[in-house]
Amino acid sequence: MSTDPPAADARGSPMTVTACVLVIVASAVLLKGVYDWAGQPTQVAARPLQHDRLVVYIAAIVVIAGAGLFAITGARPAAFAIVVTAVIPVLVILILPKSAANWVALVPSLVTVTLAGVLAVRAVVVPHAQVAPLAVVAFAVVMVAGGIMFVGLLDFAFSFGSTEESLRTKSAGRRVALLSGVVLVWAPVLLMLDGRRWAAAATAPMALVALSMAVRQLAEWAAVVSLLAGPSAVAATIQAMFTSRR
Repeated sequence: MSTDPPAADARGSPMTVTACVLVIVASAVLLKGVYDWAGQPTQVAARPLQHDRLVVYIAAIVVIAGAGLFAITGARPAAFAIVVTAVIPVLVILILPKSAANWVALVPSLVTVTLAGVLAVRAVVVPHAQVAPLAVVAFAVVMVAGGIMFVGLLDFAFSFGSTEESLRTKSAGRRVALLSGVVLVWAPVLLMLDGRRWAAAATAPMALVALSMAVRQLAEWAAVVSLLAGPSAVAATIQAMFTSRR
């Protein structure tokens, strides 16, 4: 009689393969929906039931259904991470402020769709593979709050002139970036709680960039610095998902 855990029997089973296909295909549709949504005029994109938004919502539900199949087969850590990758693009387009920089939503969506595919294939090949849950949550914080922060930074940095509309856009961008910074502080905190000090150190600068918007002399450079701090924070949280505590 075999003593292997039940999840080991799930490797390459019809259910895990079906789950993998659902996740990959639906994630691709989700990305296409975000791409189409980002290309819409600002007023159209802001509609709650806009066509491309509905595509994103439905695709996210299908991805979550695929994650549910993984959970049934015993690959629960991967299932949780896949659910998070589906929720991130939805949160981004729901929370993203009305801005000409809606295209920024494509960045977290592209990263999460790619990660969802990797997680799905990994769950088929190695059902017992662990994914650190706190690192997954930190990743979500970085992707959602970081994407929204970058929109605020762009609105602040590229609102030229002294017209009332330009000043209003600049002020709104600054507020969005500052609020995002308050949320981003939780990413290194979560990683520290999980015992991942190096990953926490790599994500902290992103929060500091956003909070620097409170200082006028630093605010002008925040968008430029975020181009370095952002990718390092994303890479650190992804690495933390798949590695042991350090």
